[in-house]
Amino acid sequence: MFFSHMLTTLTKHVRALRGGSQPHLMQANDGYLYVVKFQGNPQGTSILANEMLAARLAGWLGLPVPITVVVELSLELSEGLYFETPSGRQPIRPGLHLGSRLVITSLEGRSYDVLPQSLWYKIRNPEDLIGIQLFDLWTCNRDTRQVIFWKYSRDKKYSAIFIDNGHCFGGPERRFAPLILPKSTLTEPSAILAWTRWSDRIANMTFQSESIETDLIPPEWNGGLKQFSVIFEELRIRQAIIARELSAA
Repeated sequence: MFFSHMLTTLTKHVRALRGGSQPHLMQANDGYLYVVKFQGNPQGTSILANEMLAARLAGWLGLPVPITVVVELSLELSEGLYFETPSGRQPIRPGLHLGSRLVITSLEGRSYDVLPQSLWYKIRNPEDLIGIQLFDLWTCNRDTRQVIFWKYSRDKKYSAIFIDNGHCFGGPERRFAPLILPKSTLTEPSAILAWTRWSDRIANMTFQSESIETDLIPPEWNGGLKQFSVIFEELRIRQAIIARELSAA
């Protein structure tokens, strides 16, 4: 059952954004700006469910990801919004879509898609960069990992936050590849320790639909709760692989 009282309502269109899903930046009735991915987007509606489920799992583990919510697009606000497709423009329909809260606005501070390696010593949470590598292997993220490095104007260090999780769980088609953990190329003792800690955390994580609140994900995004049970079964198999590698290390 989907709880409609959890909805956030979109109130203003700001601009279209780059990306394969053709998202838009929009404001909602809670005052925040959201990167909105829509049902029917060129990458498939299932990436909305993937995005929200991945955010729930990453947050459960302690990895920084944007707040994701179900947003409601009205008929009035949907007018003039469309996808660009090979067969021409396709209208974006009103209904329930996915909103990822904007990490930071230009009035609050700065954000970058890429941070030069010479500035990596200014990253506040470097261990999380190792954790997300393992998370992407565990969840079979089939896309390039997207990271935002951001800081408030008064801060000297940047925080890393991990966005664009729609291709976790084998992508839109949910095709999981075999989990093969690479031979570690980490040499710094702190990095090796971080890999071990994240491996242990993922291997021993317990979860189910109720704890991850999958009932907050609209069923039309995913084809029903049965799809989540299939994903969870695969994730548990992959946890066992990580646990075996950890015990053998």
